[in-house]
Amino acid sequence: EILAYGMGIGNRPVSGPVRVIIHDEDLKKIKPGDIVVTNAANASFSSYLDKIKAIIAEAGGLTSDAAIMGLNVGIPVIVGCNEATSIFKDDMLVTVDTPHGRIYNGLTKVL
Repeated sequence: EILAYGMGIGNRPVSGPVRVIIHDEDLKKIKPGDIVVTNAANASFSSYLDKIKAIIAEAGGLTSDAAIMGLNVGIPVIVGCNEATSIFKDDMLVTVDTPHGRIYNGLTKVL
């Protein structure tokens, strides 16, 4: 089941639990392997990139902070994912398919 769409940056699908980040203080909730869902990434995310498996951002395009962070450290990113912080909840398991810009419910094998 496809939950949301956006513009994918990266060439590999990844799966994991969601961590919704609304405010900078929410960054402390990030655990290794989390797929972070946010309105927009900013410089505060830099200290947590080693724990983040993927980023899903409501705002932004190919030159957004989320896209650039992902490209710099090899993290898959989906930007322009409208209503992501409303659709996704903490600890949901999702699969991020960056080549197609899709986010699936659950752990899904993507070709």
